[in-house]
Amino acid sequence: EERKYPQKKFIVDGYSKKLNFVWEYDGPYHYRSPRTINKDKDREFFFASKGITMIAFPFYCTMTEEIVRFYFYNLFKNEDDFQKTMNDNYVSALRKCYKRREDDGTLREKAPSPGWGGSCHTPITFIKEGKQRFLKELKTFPPKTKDQIIQTMKKHFYQEDKEVIKIIKENNF
Repeated sequence: EERKYPQKKFIVDGYSKKLNFVWEYDGPYHYRSPRTINKDKDREFFFASKGITMIAFPFYCTMTEEIVRFYFYNLFKNEDDFQKTMNDNYVSALRKCYKRREDDGTLREKAPSPGWGGSCHTPITFIKEGKQRFLKELKTFPPKTKDQIIQTMKKHFYQEDKEVIKIIKENNF
């Protein structure tokens, strides 16, 4: 399929020439803005046409070991390479991303649970295409991640919005 792009290049959050992938952190507007959603489709097609793997990391996920494995494992040759990279980089990445301290004052060495925790940027505020993307992502996530996200949905806004109740029931969550 031939496509014309309004821009000649895309600015991305991260790129690894060695592993041939780009990494994007997609904030809430990637689920709420028609313009951004269309640009995301172009971005995905653009990188695919160049043979570059693109990973779009949703804002409501956190860098738990399970979700890091889910998104990045296939970029490595084998389990040993993946584990070496995790051992060398995971804790420092957490410290950079989650500049919080534990109750005892030590730097965080574990990711917080995925989900919303009362944020206003939830599926309630997503446009139709954003909700469809969210459901597609949710269906593919590993079980623990999926369960944590659903539990935060139930805890923070399940009773408040009929559409969220419908999402949970229709998708057997």
